Amino acid sequence: MLSKELLQPANPLEDINRQQINYLLAHNEENFQFLLAFVTTSKNFKIAIAEINFPPDVDALITALQEHPKCQQIQFVVLNLNDSELRFLLVKIKQDLANIQREANKKLVLILRGLEKSIGTTDDYPPILVNLNYVRDAFPDAVPHPVLFILPDYAVTSLARFAPDFWSWISATFKFNTAPETLDRARQRAFNDFDSPKYYRTHAKQERTERIDLLERLLHE
Repeated sequence: MLSKELLQPANPLEDINRQQINYLLAHNEENFQFLLAFVTTSKNFKIAIAEINFPPDVDALITALQEHPKCQQIQFVVLNLNDSELRFLLVKIKQDLANIQREANKKLVLILRGLEKSIGTTDDYPPILVNLNYVRDAFPDAVPHPVLFILPDYAVTSLARFAPDFWSWISATFKFNTAPETLDRARQRAFNDFDSPKYYRTHAKQERTERIDLLERLLHE
């Protein structure tokens, strides 16, 4: 059963976001427990992947980890890697780690999100994965912390295909399915927005493009 402490955090989010977290955990309880075991017991450099296809669930999962009672002695560092031109992941991680203020007596766990932007969806060798495979042996010394990649399924497939040496070091993959309740709410909101003429007057083109991408993810789910 899910912990009441987890469902009633000290700093609650808005109700709609709280519901999404609860839905996600209720439909993925076993995998969440396995992921908790990874972040709480892993030491030094270890790699795991959380496979999530619906972008809002990424925020829900990260918040669930940060708030869980078992993770109070963990400092989660979330790196947002949304640059589609990113080529050298290890360099980027080292730069960001150098600017992190460590919390005393806490284990550091890195969470990498957004890497699918630079991985892309084509069958060509993504430069970031080619380099990732090439510099694999430098990771344990440069990043002596557990690392959790959060990626959609197509990016996980590309990682296994184009960076096989790096992939061989992955300890576990945890697949999180989007809750039906979350999908229904997101579909209703997305289609209601597109039916409204006001939506096109008040939302920038980039935001509309992101919403279309979200709809494609809904259809994929």
